[in-house]
Amino acid sequence: MEGLGADSGRLLRLQARSEYLIAHEDGRRRAAVPDIIAVLDSRGAAAIPVERLRYGLRVSVLTLPCAPVWNTPAGRRLCGPRVFGLGEPE
Repeated sequence: MEGLGADSGRLLRLQARSEYLIAHEDGRRRAAVPDIIAVLDSRGAAAIPVERLRYGLRVSVLTLPCAPVWNTPAGRRLCGPRVFGLGEPE
């Protein structure tokens, strides 16, 4: 995704399966599961699921921290990036 307006020049890449798993901004990992990555329609704020994301949509990407229990070693073993074959956060 390429930024517009005040975000012009910024590049965001999302990795997804049935949900958004990792967000990289200009090649740097900014968010990863188990944190929540949400893509919203910029006009109406409706959530855009992975299967409906396409070129030309105007979107906002939000990240929300997960519950602290998921950022423990046990929680990350259950739902961290490695579970999806994506490695650990940088």
